Amino acid sequence: MKSKRCHILATGERKRERKEKEKRREEKRREEKRREEKRREEKRREEKRREKRKEKKRKEKKRKEKKRKEKKRKEKKRSTYYKELKADGIEVGCMLQKPICLDHVVPMGCLDLNSSY
Repeated sequence: MKSKRCHILATGERKRERKEKEKRREEKRREEKRREEKRREEKRREEKRREKRKEKKRKEKKRKEKKRKEKKRKEKKRSTYYKELKADGIEVGCMLQKPICLDHVVPMGCLDLNSSY
């Protein structure tokens, strides 16, 4: 009889140990899943940040290109205006480096950019 009781106790103990082991395994699996999810989430965030930076750079590049084209267009317009003035006999030497207001036309002489017409 005594040996049977020991056998039953041992069986119960083994069963309990198996359950505990299984619980630990399950906990490890859950923990690993959580870690993996965190890694994925961090990766997604980093990808979003990278994409945002790229978009920002693209916009900045586009803005600079637009600015450059506008500057080129104004320079061409100014250059044409200088040629027209020169053809009319107006000295334009002092204006070559500075932009002028195209609304004001001075009939003769060298244009002074500091004075208002």
